[in-house]
Order: sequence, then structure tokens, then C-alpha cells
Amino acid sequence: MSTNVLVSLILPIYNSEEHLAQTIDSVLNQSHKEIEVLLIDDGSIDKSLDICKHYKTLDNRVRIFAKENQGVSVARNIGLKAASGKYIRFIDSDDILPKHSTSKLVEAAEKHNSQIVIGGYEENICYKKDNNRIKRFLENENVFSTEDFASNYVMLKKKKMINALWNKLYCCRLIKENNILFDSDLTLGEDLIFNLSVLRRSKKINTIEDVVYIYFIRNGFSLSQKYYSNRYYIYRRLQEAEKEYAEEFDVDIKEYLITNKMNEGIYQIESIMQNKKIPNQDKRRLLFQTKNEWGLHVQYKNYEFSRYNSIILLLLRLNQFYVITIICKLKGIYKALI
Repeated sequence: MSTNVLVSLILPIYNSEEHLAQTIDSVLNQSHKEIEVLLIDDGSIDKSLDICKHYKTLDNRVRIFAKENQGVSVARNIGLKAASGKYIRFIDSDDILPKHSTSKLVEAAEKHNSQIVIGGYEENICYKKDNNRIKRFLENENVFSTEDFASNYVMLKKKKMINALWNKLYCCRLIKENNILFDSDLTLGEDLIFNLSVLRRSKKINTIEDVVYIYFIRNGFSLSQKYYSNRYYIYRRLQEAEKEYAEEFDVDIKEYLITNKMNEGIYQIESIMQNKKIPNQDKRRLLFQTKNEWGLHVQYKNYEFSRYNSIILLLLRLNQFYVITIICKLKGIYKALI
């Protein structure tokens, strides 16, 4: 079994000078040497492009694409169209690839003739200097047919194996033959819709137990916690994509969709309360709007929510917005201190 196959590694970059060199080093130092590294600079105004050019002089496997700022989806689509490898990986510009991660993914893909290989990953939450919290997300080694994977969708979603791009290896031919691209209209969740498009066309999908990616959350904050005024629109787009996927394979995900809706709505509540740019007089209005828009006033019996989310949902039904404000502030202070 030969694993000497070319892998295209796609890095969208925007104002990433602080951590970019460390990321590129981890990519170029992969034990799997048959790679091309596609650096797509999305109109950075810092020194990111200069860093890319420096690495281009050091390693002829590096290719650079510089463009005006149009967002990460457009940048990734440029990488997809330019990729010439048998397989594709996506990397964020402030994360790290373990040295043998690409080798392990390729070995699994070649062994099982898989169109997608899903690996484990490490989440490194950086609150303060020298104060990191590390979580690992792993799944047992397994090989799924398209239908078997759909049957296990909710289980794998709860284990956080589905959404991300960077813990996966993709078959380039499948993506190009089906013209699968990222939706540039979405500012959040575009990775999930891309993955669902690939999953429904993949005859074999396998998981491996190895950690293939180290994902950093800087200052204890991830994009999913950012305030988006159009988060409900984004959520509806993602919900419809998941419903279509489940219906195609006759899988019941109703309970998951309800709990997910409640959890996402509470994320929006927290992002409103913790956003310092929103005037206090507007926060109460946005809380009412979010409560009604997301249906957070509805009481769902026999559904599992975390204790924290259950308390927030109860307070929303009781219109205790002042108490919610205090709880969200205390949660923000706690995260900042630990």
C-alpha cells in the first residue's frame, strides 16, 4: 500500500502575523512530505503576506494566492480550485498540525479507500499566558458506509466530530467532480454545510483515534461565541441543511434539532450580554427579540439541557432579564479569571 500521494493543505489567512509562522512551520514539518501548501492571503493589512513570501523562498512546496478581503469562504474556494493533490486538508492560520497527522489520515484513506477520514483533535483554550485548558475530542476507529454514518450522525455530532474542517482529510476528486464549494454568504457555519455536501456523496467514511489537529481558542473566546445580528438566519440555514441530510437517509434527528436550537439561542443571549459595543438600553430589547425569535419561551418537557441552560431558559420564561444579566456577567468574569 503506497501512501506517497500528494496532499493539498489549504490555509486561508487574514491578519494572522502573531501565530502564522508557528502554523506554517507545523505544516511544512509534516512527516508526510508529499504536500503542497496553498497560502491564501485574504487582504491582510499586517505582515501576514510578508511571512508567506518568506516561506515561499524557503520551500518550493509553498504556493501563495493574494486577494482583496472577501472572507474565509472565498479564500477556501480559491484553494479548492487550485488544489492538485489527491487529498485536501484545511488549516486555520493560528493552529498547529501534529507532525504525523497527515500521514495517519492518508494511511487510513488509502487502506479503506475512504472519501473522508475524520480524526481526533485537541482544543487548547488560552485564557491567560501560561494558563491553558486542554480538551481532547476522540472517536473510536471505524469505517462507515454513507447510510451507517447518517445513522450515527447525532452521536458523532455530540462528540464534536462533524462540524469542523480541520480534523478531516477529503478526497479532492469527489469535491471537484461534484463542484462542492463554500457558501460565501455565510459568516458562520459554512463548514458544516460543506461537510454535509461531502458526506452525502461519500461511499466510505472512516474515523481514527489519533489527534490530527490542535485547535486554539485565544483569550477563552471562539467565533461561535461572537455576537452575530443575523445568527437566527444562520441557524435556520444550518437547521434546514441538517434536516435535508437526515431526511435523505431517513434518520430521526428531531430531538437533537430542538435541543440544538435552545443551546444556540442561549449562545446568542450570552453574546448579547457580553458584547461591550451594544448599549445597555439596547440589550433588553435584543433579549426580548431573541427570546421570541428563537422560541426560548416555550417549555419543552423530557428534553435534556445542561443545568446552566435550564436555569437560563427558566429565567427567560419568567422575564427575569436582570438576573440573566448578572449571571452572564459572572460567567464572563469567571472565564477571565481562570
